[in-house]
Amino acid sequence: MIVTSPKTKGSKAGPATMAVHFPRGLVGLEHWKDFTLLAEGVWPIMLLAPDADPSRVLPVCMAGLLLRGYEFELPDAFVSLLNLQDPGDALVLAILTLQEDPPLVTANLLAPLVVNRRNGLGVQVILEDSGYPLRHVVYQAP
Repeated sequence: MIVTSPKTKGSKAGPATMAVHFPRGLVGLEHWKDFTLLAEGVWPIMLLAPDADPSRVLPVCMAGLLLRGYEFELPDAFVSLLNLQDPGDALVLAILTLQEDPPLVTANLLAPLVVNRRNGLGVQVILEDSGYPLRHVVYQAP
């Protein structure tokens, strides 16, 4: 299944707060499986907070807002795991990294998060040989 991420501000990200379960965890955070996605605040940045430690949040953004034409083939195993019936139900997120000095924001487009908006199941997909960057520059201080 080809999945894409909405490219416009008017695109529906999902509810303001959404429970998300990652059966396989996230890369480097395999022990955390249950999260809350908070879409309130400064659009288009959302926060993904692990239920086990809500003080440790991951800033995320809809990947299609960061790179025009961002799309990939979601392997059938993940389509099945997410019980994804329609590509439009896939919320594709990139984890953001914030650096203070010098100010720099990057997005991981190599390993996006795919969440089924209908059931809250999510998976992190490693897009090997895709050409997408691990550190796509979103903002860099002049």
